[in-house]
Amino acid sequence: MASHVTTGFWGSPTALHTFCEPKYAPSYFFAEMFNSISSLIFCAAAIYLLVDRDIRADLVVVLLAVALFIIGLGSAAFHATMLWEYELWDELPMLVFVALALLSKAACLPRALQPYRAAYVSAVTLATCGSAAAYVLLKKYDVFVHSFTLIVFVDLAVGSAQPAESRAINWFKLMTALTLAAGKALWEVEVRLCAVEPRVWVLHVAWHVLACASAYCGILCNFLFRVERGLNPHYPHGTEYTTRWSAGQSDCRVLAGGAREPGRATSKDMAKRR
Repeated sequence: MASHVTTGFWGSPTALHTFCEPKYAPSYFFAEMFNSISSLIFCAAAIYLLVDRDIRADLVVVLLAVALFIIGLGSAAFHATMLWEYELWDELPMLVFVALALLSKAACLPRALQPYRAAYVSAVTLATCGSAAAYVLLKKYDVFVHSFTLIVFVDLAVGSAQPAESRAINWFKLMTALTLAAGKALWEVEVRLCAVEPRVWVLHVAWHVLACASAYCGILCNFLFRVERGLNPHYPHGTEYTTRWSAGQSDCRVLAGGAREPGRATSKDMAKRR
């Protein structure tokens, strides 16, 4: 899909996939100014996560937040230039982000699957590296789209199959899937209607917002699930974590080590997330 191409500061687009926003319309220096600026929401979400000391206590979650930040920078550069080399800085980090999300679940697999954890990690790593290599070498946008979509579906399926005792975790699972589905629907509308109704370009901005919301909820879901499984060093088994994030949830407590029990949180727990 491509809109009317006007050459600006970065020259003619070399990206495999361009979008509906008019090229260099508001600014000579931005191929797609609004798509570029809206990409920075990923960076803002990552920074908001990383200022939290409990998030920073879990290296796996830190890596997810850093990957989200890189996605934001890469996407902003890609939309600003519409060049192939910057397209890679948008799309390859997306593959890495979902792969990290899958790998973060390795330590939380059901007990029956724990003997296969090494095989699980190997399969995720090989699939991600293979997809990235095929995309770079073949320069086929469909390779990226289909690979990324498949890995996302696998991540959602693995997450859904992992039982969580906290309602907050289950709420974030749902929000991760719903916001991603809504964003994907808008992305498809833009792709399919651009040729006949160019004004749908604004839907890609909405895709950025919803995709960021999905990634943010997914990171928090992984973070809370790892707390529940006793994998966050700030929360040893038996301590309780209270989160402010689950709007609409009356019970937003997570007990480290599982076996959530009703009752009042400790003063330390209640001080968290104020």
